[in-house]
Amino acid sequence: MTIDDILLKALEGGEPATVHDILKHFERRVRIRLNKLRVRGVVVRDGRGGAHRKFTYRLLQPNVPAKALGKKGGGFAPHRRA
Repeated sequence: MTIDDILLKALEGGEPATVHDILKHFERRVRIRLNKLRVRGVVVRDGRGGAHRKFTYRLLQPNVPAKALGKKGGGFAPHRRA
């Protein structure tokens, strides 16, 4: 889904749409990508979790994020051997 699709879908319902309502659609994808970078040692996460996640991310290796996001798996897939 593109940003345009999400904006149109939010406004088509006839109800007023806030920026927060639209940003909720991106929250999961952003968290997954930041976690992928954290697992690969590109960023460090500080803060606290829980119901109101207040994490801050700091970049450790400025030249690596594009390569790290392009790799498959993200460190989450179990290692399988044939």
